[in-house]
Amino acid sequence: MIDPNVKVDYGKLRHLVILDRKLNGNFSRLEVIIENGKISAEIVSSFPVEDLIKPNNFISLLYYFGLLTYQTEEELIIPNRSVRMKIFTLN
Repeated sequence: MIDPNVKVDYGKLRHLVILDRKLNGNFSRLEVIIENGKISAEIVSSFPVEDLIKPNNFISLLYYFGLLTYQTEEELIIPNRSVRMKIFTLN
C-alpha cells in the first residue's frame, strides 16, 4: 500500500527526464541518485515551470517533493527506505 503523500505523478516526472523523445540531463542525475543514493547539488528557492528541466531546478523539485533530503550542506540523499523502495527502485 502506497501512502498518497509519497505518490508521484510519473507522467510529469517522465516529462522532466525525456524531452522531444530524447533523454536529457535530468536522467543522468536520476541515475546518480539511484546508483549512489545521493547527489551533490544546490537547492534553488524558486524557479518558473518552464525552467524545470534545468539540472539544479530538477533536483530542487525532487527535494521539495520530499524525495531527497540534506545529508550535508552540499549533498542530498534519499530520505528513507520507503522513498527508496517506492520511487528510486528500478523494478
